[in-house]
Amino acid sequence: METIRFKIKSALNVLIEEKNGIKFQRIAIHCLRSKWPSLIAAAEYSDAGEDALTVTSEGTDKTIRSLSCSLTAKKYKLINDAKRIRSHRSNVQEYIFATPKIVNRLTQIKWESEIFEKFGWKLIVIEQTEILNILERPESQFICKQFLGLNFQLSELINDICDRTKRWVEYNYLARGGTLIKYDDFLKINKYRSNLIVELGNNENAFLLRCAIQNGMGGEWGKWVPYNTNNEKIILPLIASLDYSSGWKPAWRSAFVLERLYNINIYRIIEKNAIKLSDDIATKFFIETIFDNNVVKLLFLETENGQHKKDAILVKQEIDCFFNNEQ
Repeated sequence: METIRFKIKSALNVLIEEKNGIKFQRIAIHCLRSKWPSLIAAAEYSDAGEDALTVTSEGTDKTIRSLSCSLTAKKYKLINDAKRIRSHRSNVQEYIFATPKIVNRLTQIKWESEIFEKFGWKLIVIEQTEILNILERPESQFICKQFLGLNFQLSELINDICDRTKRWVEYNYLARGGTLIKYDDFLKINKYRSNLIVELGNNENAFLLRCAIQNGMGGEWGKWVPYNTNNEKIILPLIASLDYSSGWKPAWRSAFVLERLYNINIYRIIEKNAIKLSDDIATKFFIETIFDNNVVKLLFLETENGQHKKDAILVKQEIDCFFNNEQ
């Protein structure tokens, strides 16, 4: 799974390829306000060489700074912007040069010496490494989301889902060891369905469908079904849940999904995965009955004596709710 830093770096590279200097300029100004709070943006698209400047006021260090941003990190850009700035501002003390490119320390030292000789200014180069360090911070989430289309919260969710999926597989797909996601937390995940199906693999999406089935969510669980239509890896955990170890209603939801997705190929898939039902009578009963009849018939067959009748009706309502949402 890609790290947050890698995603930020890739997004900055897209800006470079698109030659979107204005967007990087906005990113740089937001980033550098953490260092220099009095930094204010200059007029965009101006030809004055200056993208931002610090305002000296009470509470500041009174140092006059000027910022120039560049996608190229070329020396001629550094020098030309400095000349433009000097033509209309004679009191600059520190010159900040920000770029999403890498500028090694030896190059920075040479540039610092040249800027001081020609202009008498202290040069501060803010290059890719520092930009990435700032954007990785939790307080920079809004910058990444607004300008780079990156969502830190989604990345954190993905990392947590991947960790839980590993533990879930280790527990042989059973609802043990606190692997399944609780209702309140799953509601947060549910709104990222379209993102997660792209970002996650088959195992992780199988895990999320299993968590959705566990939580019920009044039919909302059914919206995870289309993402797993061709996902044979969901067969193992759904069959494992039929033994009621995770609760009566989740077992029924699993039965419904098995019938819905795999009623034609279920025996082939079971054989392919070498699943041995052994002496698990309850699971055998489910498998044989849901494919000889159907889930709804089996549901009321099991509950005709009145036991679990209320729960059976609620499960039937959930199934109907999903079908209604689907249409």
